[in-house]
Amino acid sequence: QRLRLLATDTNILFRVDTGQGQSFVLRLTAPNEHGLPEIEAEIAWLMALNEETDFVILRPVATKSRCSRVVWRSSRGWATPASR
Repeated sequence: QRLRLLATDTNILFRVDTGQGQSFVLRLTAPNEHGLPEIEAEIAWLMALNEETDFVILRPVATKSRCSRVVWRSSRGWATPASR
């Protein structure tokens, strides 16, 4: 139940600590920084590295609706959740 800002470079990164004792990193990408094809390619690459190597790296986590990303749009470029 804690959200802590980690970085504000190309992406905005937060550490999320849940009330159930889990921790993960939430990454927000500015809409003009990377398009959906690039983000989807990065997710596919990370998943392949996790499945095919012994590297210890971040693993994309899907939402409850099994989506590995959430698309947001707003007048400022950031948005309200609209899963795809």
